[in-house]
Amino acid sequence: MKIMIDAHKSLVAVLATNNARWRELSHVPEGRSEQIAQIRGHDNHMAAKAMVLSCRETKKTQKFYLAVVPGDCRVSLDRVKEHTGKRASLASLDKVQQLTGCEPGAVPPFSFHEDLTLLVDPEVTAQPEIVFNAGRLDRSIFLDTQDYVRVTNPTVVKLTDDQA
Repeated sequence: MKIMIDAHKSLVAVLATNNARWRELSHVPEGRSEQIAQIRGHDNHMAAKAMVLSCRETKKTQKFYLAVVPGDCRVSLDRVKEHTGKRASLASLDKVQQLTGCEPGAVPPFSFHEDLTLLVDPEVTAQPEIVFNAGRLDRSIFLDTQDYVRVTNPTVVKLTDDQA
């Protein structure tokens, strides 16, 4: 039996249960970082962009990570390898949907699946507030960063290359 995660419902529930400081915004559906930042009216660096990565553990097993970086940055697969000890790649669309219940561009920076380990770049935690698509392309959440860290207890590790 395949159980689908309702990321939006799970996200709202965990934020409410943990008394997080947040607000939700409805908007036209959009998942691309630069475009959604313009729609929401914020600097793209305060966006928390989440991507599902796969690292091969053995010939038959993989470990999955949810890598969260600022919206104007890219995940460095070399940095991920430094942390995990394994070569990383983007997970397949099917695996992203299975682990998150979301389509690409809608994945929030929260893991609701036991097989998805959360890794967050320190630049994300340096922002006073983060914003992200809330499990849907037409909903975003603005969240106090201290509450994000408190609620998710992420592994904070450098995931981007230094910018020139």
